[in-house]
Amino acid sequence: MKRKMPEGFAAKTHKRPVIIILICTSIIIGVWYVVMFGLAKPVTFSFNGETCVNEVTLLPRQQRMETSSVFSLRYKEKWPWLATSTCFTPVKAPTKGSIALSSAPYGWALLRQHYRLAVSEPPRVTASLTTAAIAVTKPVLFQMDKPDTVYEYQIASEAKKQHCLTAGAQLSCPVKELGLSQGAEHTVTLSRVFNGKSITKVSDQKIVILPAVTVTGGTVSPNQTVYDKISSLVIHTDKPLKSASATLELVDGDKSSVIESKATVGGNDATIATAAELQREKAYRLRLSSVEAADGSTINEPYIVTFTTSGGPKVTGVNIGTSGVDPNATVVVSFDQAIDAATTAKFAQVTGVTAAPMVRSNQVSFRLSSAARCAPFNVIVTKGIVSASNGLVSKSDWSFASRINCRATATIGYSVKGRPIVAYYYGGGGTTILFTGGMHGSEPSGQQTMQAWANYLDVHAPEIPAGKQIVIVPNTNPDGIAAGTRLNANGVNIDRNFATSDWRTDIQVAGGTLRGGGGSAAMSEPETRAIANLTSQVNPSLEVSFHAQGRLVGANDVGSSRSVGSLYAATVGYSTMFGSAAEDAMGYGFSGQYEDWIGQKLGKPAILIELPSASGNYLSAQLTALWKMVNL
Repeated sequence: MKRKMPEGFAAKTHKRPVIIILICTSIIIGVWYVVMFGLAKPVTFSFNGETCVNEVTLLPRQQRMETSSVFSLRYKEKWPWLATSTCFTPVKAPTKGSIALSSAPYGWALLRQHYRLAVSEPPRVTASLTTAAIAVTKPVLFQMDKPDTVYEYQIASEAKKQHCLTAGAQLSCPVKELGLSQGAEHTVTLSRVFNGKSITKVSDQKIVILPAVTVTGGTVSPNQTVYDKISSLVIHTDKPLKSASATLELVDGDKSSVIESKATVGGNDATIATAAELQREKAYRLRLSSVEAADGSTINEPYIVTFTTSGGPKVTGVNIGTSGVDPNATVVVSFDQAIDAATTAKFAQVTGVTAAPMVRSNQVSFRLSSAARCAPFNVIVTKGIVSASNGLVSKSDWSFASRINCRATATIGYSVKGRPIVAYYYGGGGTTILFTGGMHGSEPSGQQTMQAWANYLDVHAPEIPAGKQIVIVPNTNPDGIAAGTRLNANGVNIDRNFATSDWRTDIQVAGGTLRGGGGSAAMSEPETRAIANLTSQVNPSLEVSFHAQGRLVGANDVGSSRSVGSLYAATVGYSTMFGSAAEDAMGYGFSGQYEDWIGQKLGKPAILIELPSASGNYLSAQLTALWKMVNL
């Protein structure tokens, strides 16, 4: 017999499983929610590559992150409504520690995902891999304890910076743009950079840069004229080269144009080859812009050299002046380049004297042979001479006028101490004008002025009138001039030693008497005899002697001496002291004078010039008067 169940019992029993299912489901959902949205997921931040979590995120584009100043979230979408990974990107330099992050659709409180990001110490530079000297083109290398793609690194020297390249755990830092001097030691600073801003200094590193490449020479040097034909140029350096960059320009005033050329290297040389031979008589500029040596070093700055190419041979000079050439001299004409000996004889000659050309390298020489005194001659080079180096022909004529030495020199005697007494002869006429100086050694202005007169006539002797001869004895008392004393080496005033009617051994001087000042006998001194012998030999129409000092002109009262003296005095602006006025002017009497001897012995006029001071060259002031004496 069946038992009857109470009413409503079956319905209650049916509802229990549903409630249990709902409870269980709720518990599961709750646990899932807590796991998914209530607990923070631990994430370890990586400095090498991306930091991502593989998880499904719905509606990634609607996710809103709770504000963070250090990291941002980024989703890797599979579809617009579904992402499979969540990635963490630093927006500020990450520091060691734990950072809480969260995000939710539209920023809701529900469905918020939480993360706890663990950040370790940033990578550390553990060592410098650059210990030896490096080239400025090579990088400085550093080793890190782990790879780093989060930070950038830069190297700096003073105000200049350069970014480093990262390869795994190694840094490669170029230094080329830092402006470091080659061949010197430098300190560079390595810094960690985030988003373009320097965060921390990592280390200071001392590095040595190899010496720069130095140009040591080449086929052309600055401002050189090149005589050979050119189709290539070589620049020598002090190091083997790896590469070189160079240009060659044709320069025309302020303008220039690049010539087609190619630079190659071999050993220590850079060779610049041109497509065609360089033009002649043109200016060029060679610029070595840059080189890299085998060790990586470079030149400090571009090497620039300007040069020109030659034309045909040109005369650069001659070894003689316009006068005073020795009768047996070798005249040498120099050219700017070596010349062809076979063709030169036709284009080089000397006229006026006898000589034949001889060619040696870049010179033509002419050996004179006993040319006549004062003979004029010309050295002539006509166009057509051929260059020995490039075959080019000279295009212009050249000539040079000169004159054989007009001076004849003779030693007319010797001083007490053996010094020569020298006379110079100019002109070839039968009428002689004799000039002397230096008779008193304490009056060197006479000797200096007469020597200058002789030097002047070396050039101007052709102006001497026909029929006239000039004889000059600049230094009649060489011992006195050398010692700076009025007397000769025997203590004799040679201008008181001539055999005149008033000669005496004791002479008057300023303040008294000089015993033996006139010599032991008339003409006792070698200087006196030398002058007297010359004077007798040339038998001058006029003798002019120079003393000092006083701006005075005296005369020996023979013939026209007073009128000649007056003319001279008027020309130079001096006063005259004729007759007894001379002794009055000096304050003492004279005896045995040269001018008086000339008058008594030869019956010829003579004048005496007292220059303004004891020392000095008075030629310029006397020149007009001297020529007047010659032209009387």
